[in-house]
Amino acid sequence: MPRNLIPALLSLISLSLAARATAETIHVPADQKSIQAAIDAAANGDLVVVAAGTYQERIQLKSGVTLKSAGDDATGKLGLQRAEQTIINGGGTEGSGPGVAMAQGSIIDGFTITNVGIYDDAKWNHHHATQGNQQSHEHIGQPGTPGIGAVNVSCTIRNNIVHHIGYTGIAVMGASASPHIHDNICYRNMGGGIGSMEKSRALIEANTCFENFYAGI
Repeated sequence: MPRNLIPALLSLISLSLAARATAETIHVPADQKSIQAAIDAAANGDLVVVAAGTYQERIQLKSGVTLKSAGDDATGKLGLQRAEQTIINGGGTEGSGPGVAMAQGSIIDGFTITNVGIYDDAKWNHHHATQGNQQSHEHIGQPGTPGIGAVNVSCTIRNNIVHHIGYTGIAVMGASASPHIHDNICYRNMGGGIGSMEKSRALIEANTCFENFYAGI
C-alpha cells in the first residue's frame, strides 16, 4: 500500500470507530418517560428499548433509529411475548397521524399497535357475518390513519401485532417506499391487514393477516 494512503485509511477507520462509539441505547421509561421523548433524544444509529407496558401515544420515528421492545424472542399466545406485552395505544379518535410513522432507515421491532382511528365493532361484525357481500365501495373507517405508516421511506417493520385500527393495519405509500415488512400479525382492522399503495415497492413476507375488514394483503 502506498504510504500516502495510510493516513487517509487510518482516518476513515477512526471515523468509523467514532461513529460506533457514539451510538447509544435509550431506555423507556428509565431514561425517558415516553417513547416519543426517547426518539426525540435519539440520533441516527441509536437504539430505543421500551419496557413492557401500555403507552398512550402516537409516535414519529427518526431516520436510522431502531425502536425495540425489551426482552427476548420467546413466543407468546399470538406473537412474540414482548410484542404482546408492549403496547402503543393510539387513543382512538384522539390524536392525529398513524400510530407509528416510520422514517428513512428506521426499524420497529416487537410492539402491539392498537386503537388508532375509528374501529366500528358493529360494522365489522355485520360484514364478517355476511362475508362482505353487503359492504359498500365507499372508504371505510378513518382513511389515511393506519396503525403503522411508511410513506416514501425504506425501513423495517417486524414482529409487531397490529389490531383494531380504523384503517389498514400497516400501510405503505409512495413510489420511493421500499420497506421490509415481515413476521407481523395484523387482524381485526377496518381496512386491510397490510396495504402497499401508490406504486410502493414493499417486500412483504412471513406475515399473518386475518379477520380484517378487507382481504389480508
